[in-house]
Amino acid sequence: MEELDLSPFPDSPRYVSLPRFAQLIGHGNDLSLVRAWVEAGELPVLTAGAHVLVDLHTLKARQADGPP
Repeated sequence: MEELDLSPFPDSPRYVSLPRFAQLIGHGNDLSLVRAWVEAGELPVLTAGAHVLVDLHTLKARQADGPP
C-alpha cells in the first residue's frame, strides 16, 4: 500500500466509512482502491454488521511506526 498523507485530518474521528475515507485521501467516490486495500488486509477496519469502517487511529499509528 502506498504511503498516505494523513496530516489533513489530525483531529479526525477514530472510525470513518469507506466512502469518507476515499474522499479524505483524494479518491472522491471511487471506492475500488479502498475496497482492494480492505480485502488485502492493508487497512485496519472495524466491521459492524454490514458496515465496514476504517480505523484512522490504528492507521496513523502504523504509519508512525514505519514499514514492517
